[in-house]
Amino acid sequence: MSPSNIFIIGATGYIGGTVFLRLVERKAYNITILVRDEDKARKIQQLNLHAVSIVLGTATDATAIETGIKDADVIIDAFNCDDAEGNATLLSVVRRHFGATKKKLPLIRVSGGGVLMDDARGTYASEKVWDDADTKEMANIRATNPHRPVDLEVLKADAEGFLGSYIIMPSIVFGAIDNVLSRAGIQRENNVVTQVIIAPVVALGGKVVTVGGGFNKSECTHVEDVASLITTVFDNLDTEPHGPEGYYFAESFELDLRSIARIASKYITGDISAEERAMTDDECKTFFPGPLYGIIPVLSGNSRFTATCARRLGWVPKYGLADYESDVMRLAEAMKA
Repeated sequence: MSPSNIFIIGATGYIGGTVFLRLVERKAYNITILVRDEDKARKIQQLNLHAVSIVLGTATDATAIETGIKDADVIIDAFNCDDAEGNATLLSVVRRHFGATKKKLPLIRVSGGGVLMDDARGTYASEKVWDDADTKEMANIRATNPHRPVDLEVLKADAEGFLGSYIIMPSIVFGAIDNVLSRAGIQRENNVVTQVIIAPVVALGGKVVTVGGGFNKSECTHVEDVASLITTVFDNLDTEPHGPEGYYFAESFELDLRSIARIASKYITGDISAEERAMTDDECKTFFPGPLYGIIPVLSGNSRFTATCARRLGWVPKYGLADYESDVMRLAEAMKA
């Protein structure tokens, strides 16, 4: 199959917008995007991007989704990976579409490495390293972990035979966005995860404070490398397996959260001798107020993995630790202001 029509959900987001522009730049496809904000839709129209159509609506708007997939050969869902209601709407529409056309659409879904989290709470680095090529082990991911309930519904749809699922799993995604979408105020410029991790360090004048001590480890990948993986999978839909064998981790290098806090601390204080300690419960509630408090288990759990399937396709990340250090320092400077 040589897809000519693409439907993208989340095309104004941090990862989705980056993928969207990569595909637009090829000038090889008709691309339809779902946009919920009328002002952003107007701004995108003013950019006169090649062969781009806009459907105005939300992820739970079945009529908008139906319009988007009507002529689609591929769906890319880079919206909120925990949006169970939006995912249910999408799967329902795709099921009806298959019933009417017998056309089985590939669905590339952007999930996240948080699906692998354990209960470390920052107190240890796990020895467990997941492998996206180990289908038996991947089936053992806890059903209650973040992102997993929606992933399971997508896998169930694949098993029912009305779509082919390809699930992309990055963990900590970094890098500043500077493109026509961000400059027009359409696409978010930064990922919030690193900002959340270093916010206590900045607020406390460079003290290396983390949940539980920050010994837990996660994989890190630049947003451009994540987008590159998604387009690589897109380019290989004809030959790549889907469903339980269609997982693709994105990993460039690994860090524990204490090391991330140390990068910010060194930038703020100018040395590496700052106080290091675990945050108190009161500090956790202060720095992670309201809904943010609920992400502490994700930030403080281990998410270690190796991208066997991605690298088998020839995917090679271009950005590394030095790029992340620069990004942390850039964010720390902005947060100090």
